[in-house]
Amino acid sequence: MTEYPQPLSERCFHRIWSAADATGGPLDEVFALVRSAVPEVEVRRLDARGRGEDDHVWWLVTPDRREAQVDTAAGGHAPFHLDVDTERRDVKEVAEAARLLTAFLRA
Repeated sequence: MTEYPQPLSERCFHRIWSAADATGGPLDEVFALVRSAVPEVEVRRLDARGRGEDDHVWWLVTPDRREAQVDTAAGGHAPFHLDVDTERRDVKEVAEAARLLTAFLRA
């Protein structure tokens, strides 16, 4: 596996996804729960405009550079595909997604 000096979210075009931004789907609740537990987390969304890529990709990044990736269906709907550390989990429930992400980001 190739080691990179910076997180994947920093090697891709992205924009900061603030607490005021919304997908309109259950992913908004996942982010709200994670942000309440890990206030320092920064959420970034893949900016695929004009590139023909899937833009349902987000990263949650902490100041110490822990990074989790979240892929969703359109509109922020489940299933949530979570890439945390070297493990990929497919999760359908908001609470479970928030729990896994929070545990990883706090570790």
